[in-house]
Amino acid sequence: EDTEKGETVVNPDGILYMTANSSSGSKYYDLVPRMQSYIANRWQEDVPTYSVIDVTDNTFTINTYRTDNDQKIDETFTIKKGVTEDIKSASVDKVKNQVYTGKQIQPALKVTLNGKTLKAGKDYTVTYADNKNTGLAKATINGTGKYTGTQTVTFKIVPEKAVLKTVKAGKSGTVTVTIGRAGGKVSGYAIQVSTDSSFKKVTTYRTAKTTYILKNLSKGKTYYVRVKAFTKVSDKNVYGAASKTIKVKAK
Repeated sequence: EDTEKGETVVNPDGILYMTANSSSGSKYYDLVPRMQSYIANRWQEDVPTYSVIDVTDNTFTINTYRTDNDQKIDETFTIKKGVTEDIKSASVDKVKNQVYTGKQIQPALKVTLNGKTLKAGKDYTVTYADNKNTGLAKATINGTGKYTGTQTVTFKIVPEKAVLKTVKAGKSGTVTVTIGRAGGKVSGYAIQVSTDSSFKKVTTYRTAKTTYILKNLSKGKTYYVRVKAFTKVSDKNVYGAASKTIKVKAK
């Protein structure tokens, strides 16, 4: 909750309980020496009390008095409904690509509104959807307290790091590449072939299979091979991390 000067709270959470001091005047109870943690204020002078409550469009105010002389026994307490702000206007930092794990992925979000970084659990909550498999996941931000409305952002879940099992040279400039099957929903594998270990110049072969034969390689030449798993997001390929590199000499 936000607190203003005096005993005014703005958009508080929870429930406020108030009790009169023996309004019938027939029985009083002594206060225990130590005040309970859930009590904000207490008073006991063996005098009945009464409370006057004022309600407006955006405030709820309580004043409590003695019945014998009508004097106030406490400060005025007010609950105020503050101006709400729409979470749709908030700025949300782009979520970096997440790597498939086989479990639901719930990245933390950074949400800023009017120069203030909002707090998860206090100012907003987040619900996730499509956040287990590879592809496009959603995070819906729901305003709470003084914040209202919702905003949905997306992030990508990319395939896990690919596994290149074997690269074996065959006859007549062929090389057989064997790939470990990646977990999750994978559209295929991109086999990258280069004549230099830095892969400055690359030829890419895409396949949905885990075994692929490279053809028409130059006899006696050394090639470097690595592979990436990919999935399609909005008709575009999104790649996971590259596997280790294996070099092979064509026969």
